[in-house]
Amino acid sequence: MSEFFIQVKNHLRTIEQLKTDLQISRSNHEQEIHRLQSDMEILSKDLQETKGDLGESQNTVMEQRSSISCMTEEIERMGKQQDNSTREVRKTDFVKTLYFYGF
Repeated sequence: MSEFFIQVKNHLRTIEQLKTDLQISRSNHEQEIHRLQSDMEILSKDLQETKGDLGESQNTVMEQRSSISCMTEEIERMGKQQDNSTREVRKTDFVKTLYFYGF
C-alpha cells in the first residue's frame, strides 16, 4: 500500500508542477498579447499618418500637374504669338523693301 501512496504523491506533485507551468504559460501569453496589441496600436497610428502624408503628396502632385498644364498652354500661346509677330515683322520688312525699291 505504501507504494500506492508514493505513486499518488508523485502524481500529485506532477499535477502541481503542471498547474504551475500552465499558470506561467498563461501569464506569458497575456504579456505577449498585451505587447502585440501595443504594437498594433503604434502601427495603426503610423499607418494613419502615412495615409495623411500620401493624401497631401497626391494633392501636391495634382496641383503641380495643373500648374504645368497651365504653363504649357501659356508657352504654346506665347509661341503662336511669337510666330505671328515674326510673320508681321517679315511682312513689314518686305513691304519696306518693296517701297524702298519703288515697287
